[in-house]
Amino acid sequence: MKYLIEKLSGQFIYASTVIKYIDSPRHNPAKRLKIILGLSSPGKDYPFAQLDALYRLILSSVEDVHEVLEILTLLVLQQGYSNVLTVQLVEAVLSYDDGDLVTALTDMHALVHVPLPGDHDRDGRLQIYHASLHDFLMDKSRSEDFFVDAKMGHANLARHFLLKHQSRKFDDLHTERLY
Repeated sequence: MKYLIEKLSGQFIYASTVIKYIDSPRHNPAKRLKIILGLSSPGKDYPFAQLDALYRLILSSVEDVHEVLEILTLLVLQQGYSNVLTVQLVEAVLSYDDGDLVTALTDMHALVHVPLPGDHDRDGRLQIYHASLHDFLMDKSRSEDFFVDAKMGHANLARHFLLKHQSRKFDDLHTERLY
């Protein structure tokens, strides 16, 4: 326990993320705790080294990293509009089938609130729990392979919007609320 407390280094977000990570309904909590206790930062000595190592661990364990990063890119780039980013809207924007987003983010519950069917506490809105994930993803030196390139992300979103416009499937989503 002392070792875990040292790893926290006064960061509430690290402790909160660890608790959510260990509390996964899909995994054995004892095994998850063992993973956290064995987690080490890659020799870097900066304030968020432990948190970054935890973020990389979580992101590296998802089934489809490309899909998860596409979703996170939308959430990060549309940060000011997070109050309208519902599961349904994000699935429509990214041309996912119903349920694909929830499936893709199954192992991301420690970083992102993903409302499940019947979960009315946040009106179905997706939410990144802490701004430090945004900072991590937008800083290539910290996120490494999980870096979110804003220009590429905006280009990808524009491509999705153009494809939607061409297919005329997007009319009923009230896209004016996004911008």
